[in-house]
Amino acid sequence: MKYKCPACGYQPNKQDALVETRLMFNKYPKDIQKHLKEIMKVVNLTNYHGRIPVEYKYRFLYGLSIVDETAIRSTIQLWNSKQYGKQGKGLQYFIAIAKSTQETGAAQLKAERMMRGHNPPDLTKPKQEKEKETKVNDKLKYTAKRRNPKF
Repeated sequence: MKYKCPACGYQPNKQDALVETRLMFNKYPKDIQKHLKEIMKVVNLTNYHGRIPVEYKYRFLYGLSIVDETAIRSTIQLWNSKQYGKQGKGLQYFIAIAKSTQETGAAQLKAERMMRGHNPPDLTKPKQEKEKETKVNDKLKYTAKRRNPKF
């Protein structure tokens, strides 16, 4: 019996799923494609003993289709550093990390800026406007003192 979606009634065909998987996979840049291949290879060997179903690859790429590339890149770095694939974590775990990274990205950036401070000022731009204003203010104060000694 084929898999059937309880919500919409979609029944995937293995050949259609394979074609759609390739189309979704080719939308990513080459560096992300290389890393995703490695991740799928490791998960295939550790969890599925070399026999991962095509539908699982399709679900994996379909789940990543809504995540932007920066979140995918940071998730790949985390996945490789912690070696989650060798620990038996699946492709759905990778999707969950990527979605979480994308959702909390703005809040995490704000928190890091609060902890580490903001960027230093740009030293290449001269501060001529403020210096002119202070010179003018100093001259006005000096002339005011000369005219009115009580000032």
